[in-house]
Amino acid sequence: MAFEKMDLFGNADSKSPKLDNKVELVGEISAVFFESPDSLFKVLLITVEENDFNWDEDQIVVTGNIADIQEGQKYRFSGKLVSHPKYGNQVQVYQYTVFVPNTEDGIVAYLSGNQFKGIGKRTAEKVVDALGDDAINEIKKNPEVLKNIGVSVKQADIISDVLNQSNGLEDILIKLGDLGITGNIASSIINKYHEDALRIIEDNPYRLADEVDNVGFKRADGIARKMGIKPDFPARLQAGILETIKEWSNSTGDTYITADNLLQRATELLGESATAEMIANQVLELGKSGRIVGEDGKIYLKWLFQAEVAIGQRVRQMIGNISESKKQIKKAIQIVESNLVLKYDKIQNAAIELALSNSLTIITGGPGTGKTTIIKGLINSFAELNGISLDPNEYTESKFPIQLVAPTGRAAKRLNQVTNVPAKTIHRLLGLNGKDDLKDEEVKQLEGSLLVVDEMSMVDTGLFNTLINAVNPDMQVVLVGDKDQLPSVGPGQVFNDLIKSDVIPTVSLTKIYRQEADSSIIQLAHDIQNGKLPSDFTKNKKDKSFFLANASQVANAIDQIAQKAVEKGISKSDIQVLAPMYKGSAGINEINRHLQKVLNPPESLKPKSINAKDQDFRIGDKVLQLVNSPENNIFNGDIGEITGLVTEKEGKGQAHLIVDYDGNEVTYSKSDLGQLTLAYCISIHKSQGSEFPFVILPMVRQYYRMLQRNLLYTGLTRASNSIILLGEPDAYTQAVKNESSNRDTSLRLRINPDHIDDPTREEKPSLFQNDPENVESSVPEATTLTNHLVQIEKVDPMIGMENITPYDFLE
Repeated sequence: MAFEKMDLFGNADSKSPKLDNKVELVGEISAVFFESPDSLFKVLLITVEENDFNWDEDQIVVTGNIADIQEGQKYRFSGKLVSHPKYGNQVQVYQYTVFVPNTEDGIVAYLSGNQFKGIGKRTAEKVVDALGDDAINEIKKNPEVLKNIGVSVKQADIISDVLNQSNGLEDILIKLGDLGITGNIASSIINKYHEDALRIIEDNPYRLADEVDNVGFKRADGIARKMGIKPDFPARLQAGILETIKEWSNSTGDTYITADNLLQRATELLGESATAEMIANQVLELGKSGRIVGEDGKIYLKWLFQAEVAIGQRVRQMIGNISESKKQIKKAIQIVESNLVLKYDKIQNAAIELALSNSLTIITGGPGTGKTTIIKGLINSFAELNGISLDPNEYTESKFPIQLVAPTGRAAKRLNQVTNVPAKTIHRLLGLNGKDDLKDEEVKQLEGSLLVVDEMSMVDTGLFNTLINAVNPDMQVVLVGDKDQLPSVGPGQVFNDLIKSDVIPTVSLTKIYRQEADSSIIQLAHDIQNGKLPSDFTKNKKDKSFFLANASQVANAIDQIAQKAVEKGISKSDIQVLAPMYKGSAGINEINRHLQKVLNPPESLKPKSINAKDQDFRIGDKVLQLVNSPENNIFNGDIGEITGLVTEKEGKGQAHLIVDYDGNEVTYSKSDLGQLTLAYCISIHKSQGSEFPFVILPMVRQYYRMLQRNLLYTGLTRASNSIILLGEPDAYTQAVKNESSNRDTSLRLRINPDHIDDPTREEKPSLFQNDPENVESSVPEATTLTNHLVQIEKVDPMIGMENITPYDFLE
């Protein structure tokens, strides 16, 4: 049979140009070496029947995004012949179709093949006798042509079903390719829309930007242009507006954008063809359809608006006292002190009492101010007060009466270590599968009597909304964190807004407990927190050193510091570099490339590795998880070590590696490696919630866009034992001067509508700034006398009756 050239849609075309590396082949699928569970990527072994390139072997490996296929079925592949240095020649496929013969004998053989169960040669001959050598196309166009030609209804259904099944997704992939949609994005589109993909794209390609991962407005806009859609298409204008709001919230952390800003930025994105009037009209349409919300000149994405409103309502519901009396609380604390053989000071006692006396409490303080000590005292006192055992063996995981959570796995682990009580990530507690904004009906109420959330500054609006609405009505909640750290990566500044709402009982810790002879780091952090950089900050101390380096010298200097540290016996796993930016000569990517060679040098000239996204992963590498994966009990920000690696050749096309996260081993296929990055150097944002024994913190003018006080403060406070400051002194000075501006949110007013948002007004005094006994000073005053307030000794029942006797009421 002659090999025919095919055009993009699988039709014969003898005039198609042949590219230098373009090849075509026909063959039967002998084996599926690898099949990605979350995309269409496959590695196939093909028994070659025909080809248009120099190939004398019986089989060849084919890789690419390939939809439903059947082993034993014959296909026609078009792609690029590549010579892999390890795995030999392969065909990287960009389109494929089920092989359809074009001669009568070929069609008879095809229809009587294994995939057409119950169709023998005689039935196939009847079909060909009636329909000729175009039988396959005729049947696809109209299955009714199989009637009245001598085949049964059942046989006609089998033939029609197999032909339509085997060609549906292939045709979609081919047509998506014609629009420039290939690879993982094509896989995502098909996984989302299935057989409706083309219809949806033809109707409105801008749906892709809103509904499919990794398809932003610009890509959807490019697809639309290929389809001939005009620039003033209403769906385009709406997609551009949504993209503008989304990008603004993601880049600034604001939960809304002002109308003026939206108009300006949407015009820049959409181009001159979109007038201000057009954009304004489509903003109104988006509002009418409920996709955005406008309020007082502020424009919100609907989910962010709803999240702020829901948080405000829930917080107002939760504020109030509980029924325990002060005497009972004090007695419980005394018993805990005796059991733990320690003595809490006035500040710690007052903080624990406040948390046990209220249904919602905030504890905030910098490093060394005793937050974890208070958490430990709190949970033990709560257990004593309520007759609860803290033995994990007495409960199932979901039924434990005290829930300790943190935003990251490392922070949760540290919380467990200091309290000896089970702790988990917020995502794991809620059962979230990578989503923060679940629908109300999907959120289950939490079990337990007490919820303590550590590292609250990291929690964004979407996640806190889900968490706070999962709290059961009888649960006490204590939120713990450092208000001066970086705000959450996602939109909002929830922790700061909760504190500044002035309605939640708040403990502000200022006394430093961990600043004796061994902690110059903590004192420096508090100086920076207060906007001061000591004149001797470059002077070396026992736990702190400073080295001069400009941007071009940073990576090499870090290499030398890390090498010296290892020679002194410091474990490479304890060495952590923190930097603000990924790009540039002093960026995270460049530092990682350098440190991999120093801390995990290859054992041979040809080390075994897997390459993904311009990174080589080897056994022994330190890696960072970039996304939440609750099913594997790993989360964004977790750090592990590669302990196993299988190349494609060793795994017969199925390359994978194994990462150990403190005893939890997780296997990654090659297509999953986008979830990982080298972690010898990580961003300061990603380091939140973690502590490292030995930190290297570079600061140079190259980071000018990121030089802010809270960023330097956060990086500095990640060091538990020692820190190396590296870079340019004026960069550190600039960072301390640049006090980061507050994000634009509406949460404070939604919690406390009477809140006066005046930047010139003085903040309320810290709870323990003057008198640690003065606990009530930051608790909202009760305005109504109730029996409950009298019973818990919150209000004197004789209030306002000083110097009055019963005789004064006699007439």
